[in-house]
Amino acid sequence: MSSIAKITICNPVEIEGDWEYCWFDSSHNHFLLLNDSYFYTLPLDGSTIVPALFAHIQHLPQNLLCARMSIDKRFVAIQTSLSSLLVVDVSNKKKWVVEIRHPGENAILSGGIAWSDHGGNSEDLIIVTNKGMELYKISQIRNQCKLSRAISQPISSFWYNPCLLYTSD
Repeated sequence: MSSIAKITICNPVEIEGDWEYCWFDSSHNHFLLLNDSYFYTLPLDGSTIVPALFAHIQHLPQNLLCARMSIDKRFVAIQTSLSSLLVVDVSNKKKWVVEIRHPGENAILSGGIAWSDHGGNSEDLIIVTNKGMELYKISQIRNQCKLSRAISQPISSFWYNPCLLYTSD
């Protein structure tokens, strides 16, 4: 008989230290930590016990809900409310505010922020809401964050795997 060990990590996560926020980012298999506008990463593999400085982003709002680093680590998406998030270009500190469609009757699901490699010099930000999914193309060269596709499908829960994204209604 074989047994399978299962680890469940829920947001928020507690890690020893004086952190204002801590999120687990399964795309990079690390914790994303925030303290006094400084973002740090801490890998889950145990290769280090000292968080590494990732970015310094000033003027962040209070009560952040979630944060995810892009695949190429050039951007960070920070959920600021049930209907909006802030996308920050880490290198030049350019910020875009993304407001989901139909914010009065729509909300970002818990952990509903993911990134996908678009190819070339841009990445896709995937936002999972209770009304479907919204895909935004983020381009550092064009200096833009633009809605590229919206998929309308009622969603009550979803499961995220860095290689696959599953939804259910």
